[in-house]
Amino acid sequence: DNRRTELYFAGCLKAASGSPCKNCFNPMIWQPENVLMKTPAEFLDCLERHNIPKFITLVGGEPTDQLEGLLEFGSLANKKGYHIILFSWHDKKLLEENLKDGAKYFDIIVTGEYREELHLYNEEKDDGLHNMVGSANQSIWITAHAKVISAGIISSLKLVKEKSGSMVLEVTLDDGKTASFSQ
Repeated sequence: DNRRTELYFAGCLKAASGSPCKNCFNPMIWQPENVLMKTPAEFLDCLERHNIPKFITLVGGEPTDQLEGLLEFGSLANKKGYHIILFSWHDKKLLEENLKDGAKYFDIIVTGEYREELHLYNEEKDDGLHNMVGSANQSIWITAHAKVISAGIISSLKLVKEKSGSMVLEVTLDDGKTASFSQ
């Protein structure tokens, strides 16, 4: 199945400056004081205690507004074998400048502001693409934990259970490049 655990990073400097993404689905966490705060290690301990599948998605607010905590969490979770998808409204260039070599902690990075006129999200479709990505303009980076190996728009994304019982995430980009990630 395509079950993932979402972790919401509080705070969004874009929204706080008066220019939130149109129809942001999380205005209640724009201000960090409105949410329960935990350290990266506390979040990871919670995930481990509840024995959730090792597929997580990091969203916001804006996760990169807490860059130090984001990178610490990414490093800790990566060492424990979690498959991590990171969402950011920032464009690829700005995100590369901010993350630097920290991109290696994330398996997939979705960049770009949600644009309603290019709405793609459909909760009813259980294909791992339409029930994940918000709008068609968002770019996808696929990493190999050391470097970005491809970037583009996702054309398909699905979670497949292998005969061995392990889960594999299969990603195909609009240019035909594919990648698979196993738990």
